[in-house]
Amino acid sequence: KRIMKKIWMLFTLGAIASSPSLVKGGEVCYLPDKCETTICCPDNPTGYIFAYGGVSLEATNQFNRVGGTPGGETWTDEGYIYGGGAGIYSCLLGGTRFEIEGIYSELPYDRYSATGTVTFQQGAGAANTGQLFGDLTYTAVLINVLKEFDVPCTGIEFVDCVTEGSKVYFGGGFGLAFVEAEPVNPLGNANNATVQVDDMGLAYQLIVGVEKPVFDCVDLFAQYKLIGVGETEGTRGNNALAAIELEDFYTHNFVFGAKVNF
Repeated sequence: KRIMKKIWMLFTLGAIASSPSLVKGGEVCYLPDKCETTICCPDNPTGYIFAYGGVSLEATNQFNRVGGTPGGETWTDEGYIYGGGAGIYSCLLGGTRFEIEGIYSELPYDRYSATGTVTFQQGAGAANTGQLFGDLTYTAVLINVLKEFDVPCTGIEFVDCVTEGSKVYFGGGFGLAFVEAEPVNPLGNANNATVQVDDMGLAYQLIVGVEKPVFDCVDLFAQYKLIGVGETEGTRGNNALAAIELEDFYTHNFVFGAKVNF
């Protein structure tokens, strides 16, 4: 019997030592790992779908006439963003996710600043700053790669109960965005008052997020997204041959959403 007890003790200690865990204050805190165990259904989820919505902070746009002549610089107000997509889990690098994501964002134009008699100006000798109307919108499709980590135990019971099963992750993606921009100066002359952009550009994003399981198979998440769009082209005013370049721009975005595992 003594031999059996010793064998059982050794087995128990070995099982604890081989488990993914941290020891805090003499207590063993077990960390879930999708590559080994899971807190979701089914026992080993392989994929998920997600959706979110949130706010986009103001963006700055620089419009130039094709050929390098400086144009007008514009600013937007805060706007909104929403999107969704699907992904798969992988044990690559200890826990990696691959996603395809669709995004739509709209930001209203607010004001402009111009130099000389260029885009948006009200006419020779007029003020080079003023109010703009219209919207900047873009629709993007991106492929993302995200690296996730378990939230470690703190040894504080309340904190560990709140964060149990939570993940933090970061990553990014690349894709394409269709941009529609039509800033309008209501006081501008016919040649300079408006710019129209309907073009495709490269898109990228950087993501930092945290998620928490709340129901069987369902996680809630919050993300910060830095989304950038490459150079696109359009026209200005009544002259469709007056080509305009919209330089690269980026937006800061904060979103909240839900993810369903399957």
